[in-house]
Amino acid sequence: LVDNLNPGLSSIYVYYTDSTNIMDAGMNMLLANDVGIQITMVSSPLNPEISGFVEFDLNGGFVRLSFSEAISNTSLTITELSLQSDFCSPGSTYTLTGGECISPCSGSNITLAITLEDLNEIKLIQDLCRDTTDCVPSFPSAFLTDQFGNPVIESAISPLESLQLDSFVPDTTSPQLVDFELNLSTDELTLTFDEPVRAS
Repeated sequence: LVDNLNPGLSSIYVYYTDSTNIMDAGMNMLLANDVGIQITMVSSPLNPEISGFVEFDLNGGFVRLSFSEAISNTSLTITELSLQSDFCSPGSTYTLTGGECISPCSGSNITLAITLEDLNEIKLIQDLCRDTTDCVPSFPSAFLTDQFGNPVIESAISPLESLQLDSFVPDTTSPQLVDFELNLSTDELTLTFDEPVRAS
């Protein structure tokens, strides 16, 4: 039994009360321990790094990333995340202005929900996040930390293969008319949709 297991603590206590299945080489049973053995926890000396750009969902507005270790859910600053169209040069780029991390958000794989405003702005950029070849995550070390407070290795020095998008979900939702305005003085009709549209 492990008591008070928490990455933020400096030590944990381990108890074992059933020793019937634990023996030494001489077949002597392990004595039960109800007091607890203190184990000092050592912080991880390694910085987390991105291990995969799992998915970008242009239809639902989700970004899924994986890292080399569990991250701290309280350290995530989503506005530090940008999307760019090329690995080596920024090309077209967009920095998120908001959003939230949805469950799970404290493991090595995280899912970020993009705001509708950000999603619509991304849709307006013709050469950004249209498939797996033009959607690259970019972030500084301030983006997040691991459970011990070690900052993530910035994307600029991460292996290129870890930034390659694995799965792309295109926009398959039809736009909807949400409002309209008719100006009788100018004979102009203004239509408002729930997402960017292309006039044709």
